[in-house]
Amino acid sequence: MERSENRASEATRIQAEVERWLISKGASGVGQSGSYRPEDGSLGTFTINDTRDGDRSWWMLQLSEETSEGRRFAVAVSVTSGSDKVSVYISLEAGWTTSQIMPASLDPRCPKIVRNLLALPGRWYHGASTIRQLHPVRGFNDGEILAAEIEHPDRALPFIVVSSQIGTEMALPALDHTLAYDLAGLANVVTVDEDAAWALTDSLGALFSCYRGLSASIGRISLRSRIASRILCGRRNACVRRATIRPRRATASEDSSARSYFVLRHSV
Repeated sequence: MERSENRASEATRIQAEVERWLISKGASGVGQSGSYRPEDGSLGTFTINDTRDGDRSWWMLQLSEETSEGRRFAVAVSVTSGSDKVSVYISLEAGWTTSQIMPASLDPRCPKIVRNLLALPGRWYHGASTIRQLHPVRGFNDGEILAAEIEHPDRALPFIVVSSQIGTEMALPALDHTLAYDLAGLANVVTVDEDAAWALTDSLGALFSCYRGLSASIGRISLRSRIASRILCGRRNACVRRATIRPRRATASEDSSARSYFVLRHSV
């Protein structure tokens, strides 16, 4: 964004979406701080901080929910209007409210605000990668384009590829929609037909082939990178996550044995 007015308008629009999300969670109003009662009966509190320096601005909402069992879930959303772009960062943390020398059984999910922001008009980026919602890839040519995107050295997001056959149901119904819903902002989920699947196999090799649904080899195409991160969302050439990505081609031995590993770790 070249004009500061455009960046300011975009930042304001994003902040308004975050505030609507806060109201939907039960807050009676938006101020510097407050409390609310989430649907699950936990106790929710929030604070808002902001600052401005000329035409640059920073705004952050911090939200904390504590359950009666002593578990705590915290989300932070920051919107920064810089000199050439608007950056959005979202972090999710989960754990005990007090120090405990014992494991915590937690199942944190993608905050709804991530999907709300991705649904806004315009494109979102993480580095050189465009963040997409569920995307169908059909035909051999489009399959080759997808393979080239997977192989791109500057790719900053993993891909999850689910193959489907026209006229048949997936072994796990709505698997593609479920993955795209839970991994919004973390990975690009695509579905491929038979021709696109063959294009991926021809371009990437058997190790990263994808056919007959979501097999173990699918994870090798889509989750071939290693990520250790906690930052989640970006706008207009902004970082979505502070992530470390190490893409690589499979060796001959790996291709024959079809073994690969993916690590996704949340900072909690």
